[in-house]
Amino acid sequence: MQLKLLNLYRVAAKIAANLVGAFIALIIYQSTNSFAWAFTYVAVFNFFKIFLHKVLRKACQRRPQLMLLLKTIPMLLYSFSVLLLDTQFKVLGIFLILIFKGLSDTLVMAVEFIYSYNSDNKSSTATGFTRLMDILGAVIAILVGGLLLDNIDTWIVIVLSCVIYVIGVIPLCIFALKQRGNKAFNQESTSNAIESYNTNDLKRHQHKFISKRVLSRYFLAYILLCSYDAVITLVGLYIFKENVCLYSQVAYISIAFHGMYGIGGMIAGYLDQKKDLTYVVVLSYVVGGILVCTSPFLINYIWAEILLYGAVGFMLSFMSLFLYSRLMTRCKIMGIGNQALSNREISSYLAQALAAMFCIPGAFMFIPTFFILGISSIANGYFVPKNEEVVRRYLVDYLQNNNMYQ
Repeated sequence: MQLKLLNLYRVAAKIAANLVGAFIALIIYQSTNSFAWAFTYVAVFNFFKIFLHKVLRKACQRRPQLMLLLKTIPMLLYSFSVLLLDTQFKVLGIFLILIFKGLSDTLVMAVEFIYSYNSDNKSSTATGFTRLMDILGAVIAILVGGLLLDNIDTWIVIVLSCVIYVIGVIPLCIFALKQRGNKAFNQESTSNAIESYNTNDLKRHQHKFISKRVLSRYFLAYILLCSYDAVITLVGLYIFKENVCLYSQVAYISIAFHGMYGIGGMIAGYLDQKKDLTYVVVLSYVVGGILVCTSPFLINYIWAEILLYGAVGFMLSFMSLFLYSRLMTRCKIMGIGNQALSNREISSYLAQALAAMFCIPGAFMFIPTFFILGISSIANGYFVPKNEEVVRRYLVDYLQNNNMYQ
């Protein structure tokens, strides 16, 4: 039941978060006429989220529904802070947005913990459908938000986003209240083998050793994958550099990217149960990286960019689902699923922060940054299958005592 409520929440939350939030970096650029300000905001914002993630992670693990309800407060505050960007208090507005949006975005990690607690024995198709709910909300928000910001006052869009968010979060909180007294509620699952090893000092040492290795390898894989998280912000600002500042143009590209990502997620989820997608995923990493490198040279051809980022989004769905499903399968066996989810969020923030830092010196760094992001994807096409083999060997050795890792 909670998964159904979570899917409803995902749609509502994505709509609420992206009506204004998807365009913050563009709004800052338009208000300051400075790419340095926009990219400094993105970099500092993501480093700040890493700090907040460390502080709030345990609270989100224990009471994720409450954290999502409390998220309403910073979301409201950062949304109204956007209005300061049209006044003489621009710097204060940027600072308040960074603080409150950072807090709001960080609390979203509670969604992944709820899904993890309730997704045992769920198929890849279920994972694909859940991702589709995310994308549905994002597509609706980006389309409507882009058009609204071009045509009506920002504060009206802000109020609308907050109302939609509250509608989505209240059913989750009611369900959590009804589960009081259920000791299995909001608890991470682990394998029986790991539980039986808790009394063995040597096995505990091996568990710690292997867990660190597994988490670090997946962290690297996600940093390379999450280069795609930085691409849409980068291409949006590049459009503003080359053309008239139209949010609707950025919205069309974002819709193509997220829409095809959602459709691809359903297809990838279905196929992942039937076939080994390793070669398809490797090809997706390589082709996706080449397309990202190509995209800045097509910036004046809006329909070409829409098609290109639609293709990138479709391929990204295969990369993302493949890595996520294996991450959770392997890490839940070791009882480190929550740590893996936490590292996954941090890797996304870090990748976006580093990409933004590359662009702070000036607009001349746009094209090199596109190439860095594209090459990161191509590199991950080599690393991911190698990583899966190494991690599989770690787990087999641990569970069967093939290698004691002292």
